[in-house]
Amino acid sequence: MTIIMSDGQPPGPVMDLAAADLAAAVRSAAGTRRRLQALAVMGHSTAELAARMDVPSGVVRRLQRGNRAKVPAAIANATALLYDQLWDVRGTSHHTVRAMAERHGWVPPLGWDDDNEAGHGIDDPAAVPADWKPRLGITRGTLQKIQSRARMQVTA
Repeated sequence: MTIIMSDGQPPGPVMDLAAADLAAAVRSAAGTRRRLQALAVMGHSTAELAARMDVPSGVVRRLQRGNRAKVPAAIANATALLYDQLWDVRGTSHHTVRAMAERHGWVPPLGWDDDNEAGHGIDDPAAVPADWKPRLGITRGTLQKIQSRARMQVTA
Protein backbone atom coordinates (compact mmCIF):
# COMPACT_ATOMS: atom_id res chain seq x y z
CA MET A 1 0.00 0.00 0.00
CA THR A 2 1.27 3.48 -0.80
CA ILE A 3 0.07 6.66 0.87
CA ILE A 4 0.08 9.74 -1.35
CA MET A 5 0.18 13.13 0.33
CA SER A 6 -1.49 16.25 -1.11
CA ASP A 7 1.75 17.25 -2.84
CA GLY A 8 1.75 13.93 -4.71
CA GLN A 9 4.72 12.58 -2.75
CA PRO A 10 4.82 9.68 -0.29
CA PRO A 11 5.29 10.53 3.42
CA GLY A 12 8.94 9.56 3.79
CA PRO A 13 9.64 5.95 2.80
CA VAL A 14 6.97 4.45 0.59
CA MET A 15 4.80 2.04 2.55
CA ASP A 16 4.76 -1.02 0.27
CA LEU A 17 3.34 -3.91 2.23
CA ALA A 18 2.98 -7.52 1.19
CA ALA A 19 -0.24 -9.39 1.88
CA ALA A 20 1.45 -11.34 4.67
CA ASP A 21 2.44 -8.07 6.34
CA LEU A 22 -1.17 -6.86 6.20
CA ALA A 23 -2.46 -9.99 7.89
CA ALA A 24 0.28 -10.01 10.54
CA ALA A 25 -1.23 -7.39 12.85
CA VAL A 26 -4.81 -6.32 13.32
CA ARG A 27 -6.55 -3.58 15.30
CA SER A 28 -10.07 -2.59 16.19
CA ALA A 29 -11.76 -1.07 13.14
CA ALA A 30 -13.49 1.64 15.22
CA GLY A 31 -10.88 4.37 14.71
CA THR A 32 -10.41 3.56 11.03
CA ARG A 33 -14.17 3.58 10.41
CA ARG A 34 -14.69 6.84 12.31
CA ARG A 35 -11.79 8.58 10.55
CA LEU A 36 -13.04 7.59 7.09
CA GLN A 37 -16.60 8.61 8.02
CA ALA A 38 -15.40 11.96 9.39
CA LEU A 39 -13.48 12.62 6.18
CA ALA A 40 -16.66 11.92 4.22
CA VAL A 41 -18.49 14.47 6.36
CA MET A 42 -15.77 16.93 5.31
CA GLY A 43 -16.58 16.21 1.65
CA HIS A 44 -13.86 13.71 0.74
CA SER A 45 -15.27 11.06 -1.60
CA THR A 46 -14.68 7.35 -1.25
CA ALA A 47 -12.83 7.39 -4.58
CA GLU A 48 -10.54 10.22 -3.43
CA LEU A 49 -9.73 8.53 -0.14
CA ALA A 50 -9.14 5.18 -1.84
CA ALA A 51 -6.82 6.76 -4.41
CA ARG A 52 -4.81 8.50 -1.69
CA MET A 53 -4.50 5.21 0.21
CA ASP A 54 -3.84 3.21 -2.98
CA VAL A 55 -6.62 0.72 -2.23
CA PRO A 56 -9.81 -0.12 -4.15
CA SER A 57 -12.82 2.11 -3.45
CA GLY A 58 -14.72 -0.93 -2.18
CA VAL A 59 -12.24 -1.28 0.69
CA VAL A 60 -12.88 2.28 1.87
CA ARG A 61 -16.63 1.89 1.39
CA ARG A 62 -16.74 -1.33 3.45
CA LEU A 63 -14.62 0.24 6.18
CA GLN A 64 -16.84 3.34 6.31
CA ARG A 65 -19.98 1.25 6.62
CA GLY A 66 -18.59 -0.71 9.55
CA ASN A 67 -18.69 -4.24 8.15
CA ARG A 68 -15.52 -5.26 10.02
CA ALA A 69 -14.59 -5.54 13.68
CA LYS A 70 -10.84 -5.63 12.97
CA VAL A 71 -8.58 -4.14 10.30
CA PRO A 72 -4.94 -4.76 9.40
CA ALA A 73 -2.65 -2.44 11.33
CA ALA A 74 -1.25 -1.15 8.02
CA ILE A 75 -4.73 0.02 6.93
CA ALA A 76 -5.34 1.61 10.35
CA ASN A 77 -1.98 3.41 10.16
CA ALA A 78 -2.55 4.57 6.58
CA THR A 79 -6.00 5.88 7.51
CA ALA A 80 -4.62 7.71 10.56
CA LEU A 81 -1.93 9.39 8.43
CA LEU A 82 -4.48 10.47 5.84
CA TYR A 83 -6.86 11.71 8.54
CA ASP A 84 -4.09 13.77 10.15
CA GLN A 85 -3.54 15.42 6.79
CA LEU A 86 -7.18 16.04 5.83
CA TRP A 87 -9.29 16.33 9.02
CA ASP A 88 -9.63 20.11 8.64
CA VAL A 89 -9.63 20.31 4.83
CA ARG A 90 -12.92 20.55 2.94
CA GLY A 91 -13.12 17.95 0.17
CA THR A 92 -13.98 18.62 -3.45
CA SER A 93 -17.19 16.54 -3.35
CA HIS A 94 -18.56 18.48 -0.42
CA HIS A 95 -22.30 18.63 -1.13
CA THR A 96 -22.99 15.13 -2.41
CA VAL A 97 -20.66 13.32 -0.04
CA ARG A 98 -21.77 15.38 2.95
CA ALA A 99 -25.44 14.60 2.18
CA MET A 100 -24.62 10.89 2.07
CA ALA A 101 -22.68 11.12 5.33
CA GLU A 102 -25.57 12.99 6.96
CA ARG A 103 -28.05 10.30 5.87
CA HIS A 104 -25.84 7.72 7.56
CA GLY A 105 -25.48 9.84 10.72
CA TRP A 106 -21.69 10.02 10.48
CA VAL A 107 -19.83 12.37 12.80
CA PRO A 108 -17.34 15.08 11.68
CA PRO A 109 -13.80 15.31 13.06
CA LEU A 110 -14.92 17.72 15.80
CA GLY A 111 -17.02 14.93 17.30
CA TRP A 112 -13.95 12.85 18.18
CA ASP A 113 -10.86 13.35 20.31
CA ASP A 114 -7.45 12.02 19.31
CA ASP A 115 -7.10 10.74 22.86
CA ASN A 116 -9.82 9.23 25.04
CA GLU A 117 -10.51 12.28 27.13
CA ALA A 118 -14.12 12.52 28.28
CA GLY A 119 -15.04 9.25 26.53
CA HIS A 120 -14.85 10.64 22.98
CA GLY A 121 -11.67 8.86 21.82
CA ILE A 122 -11.75 8.11 18.12
CA ASP A 123 -9.99 4.75 18.56
CA ASP A 124 -12.03 3.57 21.55
CA PRO A 125 -14.79 1.20 20.35
CA ALA A 126 -16.89 2.11 23.42
CA ALA A 127 -16.56 5.89 22.93
CA VAL A 128 -19.44 8.11 21.91
CA PRO A 129 -19.05 11.29 19.88
CA ALA A 130 -18.95 14.65 21.59
CA ASP A 131 -21.84 17.07 21.10
CA TRP A 132 -20.53 18.74 17.95
CA LYS A 133 -23.76 20.09 16.43
CA PRO A 134 -23.98 23.87 16.12
CA ARG A 135 -26.63 25.59 18.20
CA LEU A 136 -28.73 28.49 17.02
CA GLY A 137 -30.03 29.43 20.45
CA ILE A 138 -33.69 29.34 19.34
CA THR A 139 -36.39 26.73 19.63
CA ARG A 140 -37.69 24.61 16.76
CA GLY A 141 -41.07 26.38 16.96
CA THR A 142 -39.46 29.80 16.58
CA LEU A 143 -37.44 28.59 13.63
CA GLN A 144 -40.58 27.22 11.96
CA LYS A 145 -42.33 30.59 12.43
CA ILE A 146 -39.39 32.39 10.84
CA GLN A 147 -39.43 29.98 7.90
CA SER A 148 -43.20 30.39 7.51
CA ARG A 149 -42.93 34.21 7.47
CA ALA A 150 -40.13 34.03 4.91
CA ARG A 151 -42.28 31.83 2.65
CA MET A 152 -45.20 34.26 2.94
CA GLN A 153 -42.96 37.19 1.94
CA VAL A 154 -41.64 35.31 -1.08
CA THR A 155 -45.15 34.42 -2.36
CA ALA A 156 -46.60 37.89 -1.71
